[in-house]
Amino acid sequence: MGFIKNVWNNRKFLFSDIKAMGSGIPANEFEISRYGKLIEHFSKYARNDIDAQFGHYDAGNTGRLQDDWGTSYATPTSNFKGQWKNIIARAISSFDNNPHTKAILNTLTSNVIGHGLRPQPRIKNKNGTPVEGLNEQLSEGWKRYNDQWDSTGRNTHYEMQKVRFGEIFRTGSTITNRVKAPKDNYLSIQNQVVNVLRLDDGHDWTTPNYSEPDAAQTVFGINMDKYGRPLSYWIQGIDKPISARYMKLHFKQEVAEQYIGVSWLTPALKYLWANESLIKDKLIASRIQAMIGLFVPDSMMTRLIKQQKNSDDQIEMKSGKIWYGKMGEKPEVVQADDSVKEVLEPLQSLLLHAIAMTFGISYQSITRDLVKTNMASGKINTNEDRKTYRMVQKWYAKEVCQHDWNEFVFRMFLEGKISGRSISDYMKDPWYYSECQWIPTGFDYIDPSREAQADIDLHENNMLTLEKYYGERGIVWTDAVEQLKKEKELLKEAGIDKPIQANEPTAKRKNNVSDRDRQD
Repeated sequence: MGFIKNVWNNRKFLFSDIKAMGSGIPANEFEISRYGKLIEHFSKYARNDIDAQFGHYDAGNTGRLQDDWGTSYATPTSNFKGQWKNIIARAISSFDNNPHTKAILNTLTSNVIGHGLRPQPRIKNKNGTPVEGLNEQLSEGWKRYNDQWDSTGRNTHYEMQKVRFGEIFRTGSTITNRVKAPKDNYLSIQNQVVNVLRLDDGHDWTTPNYSEPDAAQTVFGINMDKYGRPLSYWIQGIDKPISARYMKLHFKQEVAEQYIGVSWLTPALKYLWANESLIKDKLIASRIQAMIGLFVPDSMMTRLIKQQKNSDDQIEMKSGKIWYGKMGEKPEVVQADDSVKEVLEPLQSLLLHAIAMTFGISYQSITRDLVKTNMASGKINTNEDRKTYRMVQKWYAKEVCQHDWNEFVFRMFLEGKISGRSISDYMKDPWYYSECQWIPTGFDYIDPSREAQADIDLHENNMLTLEKYYGERGIVWTDAVEQLKKEKELLKEAGIDKPIQANEPTAKRKNNVSDRDRQD
């Protein structure tokens, strides 16, 4: 009775306050009104209906106009749990059959991985001076381990970087399993790359296995402790879970409480499918148009067939297919619409722009379509694309490559490959001995003469270091300086002053620049 009585007592304010709301009354005036108090009371009985109509946030409204706006209150794991295999299957299918999907991965791989991210050991003394002996031993050891990293013997570590990057792109995750190496290997371990679909999620949400007493839950076939750290992995075809000491799951985490990666193609998949469907529909329409030629009555059929005969008295239908009907019907040309330029191309371009935005790279980088693009806009797109590539490079180096390096350094000490140091030295401070910088493949100049001059000016004014300059090009600066020293000494001995001669003076080249080039 309290609810009904409250409504009745406030009836004189009800309609006036609703009218005030419709006329745009300020929120604070409404909230302190009698009707505001009525809403607060009424929400106990019909919260969903009232909030849907009078909620402050449009995105939270659930009224009649938002009925088809699907939402979920589940955790990231629950949202993904029942769909992950289907998403992966569609992503793999899109990669196998859609040229745009393959172009996206090729663009990302060539710019993020290139010829491979290469490690440069950075072990330093307390005063910041590099420990050259240790760094050199690790660098030389890596050259051999790099060639033997893959247990199949088909690829080096640099080549497997591309394979694992592709796995993460398609499936969201990649698994690295450490295995025993043949006796003639430099180190006693090698690595096996495992597809994430090998995870056995049939054990999920069951009572923890006796071999994993610390497991709080099992998700996607991964035994987790209470902090969300993986303890072991259930793999299809293997009876017991494999310890996380030997197996590592790599993925790019986007949200809290994420235990497995989501395919990078997920937001773009429906647009890729829509674009593919558009092309298929247009091809079907074109084939129908090619098949349908002329509709004629029976009386014309005999004469038309005679005209289609060749010298051997065989009927040859020159184009299309003849459909005929009853006497008296007029002949009519049947055509499909031809809207490629007006509809299909703009719609396809719109979809491809949306797909490109999913990965943070420009439409031009994926499609190589430079129509309506000048030097200025092309350079802006390239610079923004490179920011994305560098961000992904840093993540990949830390998440994937550094894990491999840490294990390599540990094994070098454990197996006595470092002279003057033992495994005891390493165990005192593993982080100190594992410090490493990963050098990616560099980017080319967009406008060589201008950018080169800008680098010279920055360096002369102490605003650009050699380490940063050469690092942008995927070169270790100390190696470059050593190489320059050798070249200068050799050129001096040979009596050569300038081995590379300019074709014409810089001033003359500037005078030859067109007005359009200056504008660009």
